[in-house]
Amino acid sequence: MDHAALLDMAKWRQPLAGMSTNIRSVTPETALNCASCHAFRDPHQGLFGTDCASCHKTDSWKIANYRHPSVNSMQCAECHKAPPSHFMEHFSMVSQRAAGSKARVDQCYACHATDSFNNIRKRGWYDHH
Repeated sequence: MDHAALLDMAKWRQPLAGMSTNIRSVTPETALNCASCHAFRDPHQGLFGTDCASCHKTDSWKIANYRHPSVNSMQCAECHKAPPSHFMEHFSMVSQRAAGSKARVDQCYACHATDSFNNIRKRGWYDHH
């Protein structure tokens, strides 16, 4: 998406209240409120607040120099919450069987690798949703 287009007042039928007519000096990161559009799918589940621009840019969602904790980390729940299916019968019927593990829901590291939630240890890429 071209976030800068949201700041181009020529594309709007009427200027937004409080929006400066001189937007050359602002960037989408400083002028836009990311959470106003993206809050319904906050991947951080509120853990990092709503100032997305403090880490992310609008031209690339990747964070330069970001390093996920080690694949040996056991502190997944500090940032991640298990999906609802892990709290239902689905977990024992499908997820634990697919992973070949009887790990508890809070032991994410026993089944999941840190490069992708769908990368299941000893199994590889597994997408059952």
